[in-house]
Amino acid sequence: MADNPLLVWLSDRDEYLAEMLRMDGRGDYTLDTCCKCASAPALFRCDDCYDMQLYCRDCTVCNHLWSPTHRIKEWTGSFFMATSLKKLGLRIQLGHAIGESCILPRKSFNNNFLLIDTNGIHGMAVNFCACETSQTHTKQLLCMGWLPSTTVDPRMAATFRLLHHYHILSFESKASAYEFYHSLVRISDNVGLIKKDHYKSFMSMKEAPKSKQWLYSLFVAIDTNFRLKRRDISSDKVDPSLSKGWSYFVKEEKFKSHLKEHLSKTQEKSSCSNHNAVNMAETKLSQGLAATGVGTVDCMQHNFKRPNGVGDLQKGKKYINMDYLFFSTLRNNCLDIMNVLYDIACQWHKNLWSRMESLPESHHISYLHIFIQFFIPKFHLPAHIKKCQTMFSFNFTCFVGRTDGEAPEHGWSNINLVASSTKAMGPGCRRDTLDNHFGDWNWKKVVGLGAYLAHKMQEAVIDKADHKAAFQEFNAAISSNHRSAWTVEMEKWEENPNDMSVTNPLESKSIQITQAAACLKLAEMEAEELACGIDLSLHPNISPSVLIASGLDLEEEEHRVRAVSEGMGLHISDIQKGTLTRMRNVLHRKIKTWRSAQVLYIPAVQILTTTVVSDPHQPFENAEDIHL
Repeated sequence: MADNPLLVWLSDRDEYLAEMLRMDGRGDYTLDTCCKCASAPALFRCDDCYDMQLYCRDCTVCNHLWSPTHRIKEWTGSFFMATSLKKLGLRIQLGHAIGESCILPRKSFNNNFLLIDTNGIHGMAVNFCACETSQTHTKQLLCMGWLPSTTVDPRMAATFRLLHHYHILSFESKASAYEFYHSLVRISDNVGLIKKDHYKSFMSMKEAPKSKQWLYSLFVAIDTNFRLKRRDISSDKVDPSLSKGWSYFVKEEKFKSHLKEHLSKTQEKSSCSNHNAVNMAETKLSQGLAATGVGTVDCMQHNFKRPNGVGDLQKGKKYINMDYLFFSTLRNNCLDIMNVLYDIACQWHKNLWSRMESLPESHHISYLHIFIQFFIPKFHLPAHIKKCQTMFSFNFTCFVGRTDGEAPEHGWSNINLVASSTKAMGPGCRRDTLDNHFGDWNWKKVVGLGAYLAHKMQEAVIDKADHKAAFQEFNAAISSNHRSAWTVEMEKWEENPNDMSVTNPLESKSIQITQAAACLKLAEMEAEELACGIDLSLHPNISPSVLIASGLDLEEEEHRVRAVSEGMGLHISDIQKGTLTRMRNVLHRKIKTWRSAQVLYIPAVQILTTTVVSDPHQPFENAEDIHL
């Protein structure tokens, strides 16, 4: 115990937390009057002074004549709100000793001077000295230990200590000036938005009319990341988490206990496409790893990590892991409509409610009273069988907008940058680190929502006009009889979204023929003929179907070689020339071999090839230009 300070600290964790929460308020300083002048109201506290007492406005300004970059907070009656010494009336007089006045002060441009210090970016009220013996503005700033950003009419400066701080930091951390500056921006204002004093309250779900209830539906997206592995080093006993399920990761002890109790159960195989994540969940390589990745449940509409929606994976996409995370993050949520997205939703949703019964009672939801729909993200959907592409498609569902369902993928690009570091961490340190990064991701999304939604709204206005024009053109082209019949079919299907007996009018009724399907059909026809003793092949190794299939492949290879050739710049290196020449040589040999079989089945080809007029400027025809 004594060898592990974290374990010692955990017993005092509540005391630390309580003191931190108490200091978010007035703490021990509950007097209404200033502790210095004992007359004016005590409303201001400095975050950078060691003194946590509250002072009045005048005393606060007086205390900070020598510390003009300290950060001040004002007590509103129920909480502290950030303010500044400039707002309290502090003016910095340059060209004179601190506390002395100038007979000819000159305000900085627009009375707005920015000073960058180690604790952030500060708006200052600065007076330059305009006396007869005064120095230039640049020199007055330098005499204060402030480096101006320009020598002509400076409006911004950085303190010498800041420059020294970054100088050493860049040596040790290799942080760029851009990264350092934006860290100061976030220290100064970690929101970046001007908030209104009051927000218009939204109507509750129960009060919303049926036509508007979709606005309050919950979209949750489930996904896994196998790059966030963790090696089998250390343990929870040696390296415990400091949050204990207070953030995005679930509480580890309960999670592992549930897995240990049910992990031996065999997971059913996929009845859809051959999803390796499902079928190979029991066999995914995990040697030397305590976690093969993480599973998450995100708020899909806002691309946020949800609380208690993250947990470790032991192998592939085990249902037992994802079930626990899914129901864990839904606890204490008032749900009426829920849309669930998962790239293997067609398999995972089967027997979901029976699997829920194996979870603790606190993780159960009243699913019979919730309208729940399951979807597969659009990028993943084409890999599923035709039936799944219809049943789990956003395109065939009302009140989901143009959702693509791929939100979790966007977040992985941000968190994958720490994968190499967290892989070698202990369990507690890794969870706390990932929690911290997930929290920062969420915060950045909150801060950027205003600009993001404005951008999406502008796009929607343009797209609305385009869709409206397309719809009107289509609507004018169909007869009223067709329109009436389709309307009845659509309304019936939309009113019964979970009734499989109601035909989906949007389902494709045509049979799509792919190149692979055509080749398969030709091969099957040849197999039937051979079974009947009929062999029409004129070549021992190349049948008619093989000739057609290989010809199509050669055309595709010609396109690839042509793309490489056209992609060459004006100045081609010898390596590039050699690569292109070898590709053409290989393709030329393949065409020559194929042509010998083609002549057997299509003799007229020999006449056509001999009558082709060659280009006099190019005596040798490139392989990609040969007509098959």
